[in-house]
Amino acid sequence: MTRIGHLAERDFGANQAQPSQPRLANLKQTDKADILVLGDSFSAENIWQSMLTKRLGLTIKTYHYNHISCISDWLTKAAQGIASPGSSIVIIETVEREFISRFGSESTACINRISSPLTIDSDTINGDREKWAIFPIDPRHLIKTWQNHSRKQYGRVSLSRNRVVKADLTRSDLFSNRLSESFLYYGGDDQKATTWSAARADRAIASLKHYQYLAKKNGIELIVLVIPDKSSVYSEWIAAGQMKQIPKYDLYERLTVAFGIHSNILANFKQQAANTLDFYSPNDTHLSLNGFRYLSELLEAQIQGE
Repeated sequence: MTRIGHLAERDFGANQAQPSQPRLANLKQTDKADILVLGDSFSAENIWQSMLTKRLGLTIKTYHYNHISCISDWLTKAAQGIASPGSSIVIIETVEREFISRFGSESTACINRISSPLTIDSDTINGDREKWAIFPIDPRHLIKTWQNHSRKQYGRVSLSRNRVVKADLTRSDLFSNRLSESFLYYGGDDQKATTWSAARADRAIASLKHYQYLAKKNGIELIVLVIPDKSSVYSEWIAAGQMKQIPKYDLYERLTVAFGIHSNILANFKQQAANTLDFYSPNDTHLSLNGFRYLSELLEAQIQGE
């Protein structure tokens, strides 16, 4: 978000290192997998999947929404055991802000392409503090970044056409970056305040319940994993009046009723964020490596029935 919002990495980059993480290669189309995953950017790096494989000893194959024909077609084939014969678990991962747009209405047309898993090679993700870039490629970015760095901006500030929002925090011990009293989140989180409704949320949940029922008939466990928006997790520490009004209904309460207590990970994330430095990355909309480790722990407990 520092790049998109033209903000200095020296102000918002994490200053505390986290343990490095071995990353496994994603399985290929013809490889058999115990667990099948459909996910977005939270799954695109194969981080929590590598951690979960180590915990459970199960193989995982991940697909991205951008690389499938359409969601309804992929879910039908996954629930029927056609997408990956032999997979006994299907995990549908989505970030909270995209939950309704992805599942609130059935796709009427599919793109004519073969769904293919992500191509990810094995390596090690370094948990050390990132080095600051000395020479930005775009001089316009350098000028805007210097302007934002030089200004003392307090209160809610929308940057880059509302793609990045900076707000004040009531705590300065949640993140390790230099300006730890400031909070960055993706502006798309705010769309929940104007475009979401209880009826649309219920339609999305009913759609996924249909696929879960279909999967169960075929001996497959379908897990719905809705990753909370960064702003949802840290909302109680954002200064008053600096975050748009969130929907009055509680999506995670609805998920709990439909899919069980394991689906309500927002409360768990809030507790971890309150006590874990850099649970989400200070300069990014995603979890840190420690945040992904905790997510893998929750999934392990759910799969093992704890």
